[in-house]
Amino acid sequence: MVAADIIRKTNGEELAVSGMLERLTAMLHHADAFISLPGGFGILEEIFIMASLAQLHIHEKPISLLNVNKFYNGLLSFLDHAQKNYYIPPSIRKIFISASNPHELIDQLQAFNYEPDPLTSKID
Repeated sequence: MVAADIIRKTNGEELAVSGMLERLTAMLHHADAFISLPGGFGILEEIFIMASLAQLHIHEKPISLLNVNKFYNGLLSFLDHAQKNYYIPPSIRKIFISASNPHELIDQLQAFNYEPDPLTSKID
């Protein structure tokens, strides 16, 4: 994206990476939280990789979804269904937060507190 001049000036730190694996590694090590805007397969891949890493106790960071025009409602319903049927531990479902506007999402991120599951937190 840098070579194609797609990336514009940002307010924060800018990291140029060589590929998706390096991008995910940088996200994991540099981010305090993950914020997902509406998107396609790339965003979904990042969301679920970070959720899988949380389930493996590699991080305890929130995954936030900016749910513009209810874009993520179907995904949130799926996560609720999967957790209800014991495919996703409650602690992993709780790291997913969503809001329809950026201000509310930031408020939720600031209030976020990871709560490990008593059973899965003992699994290494």
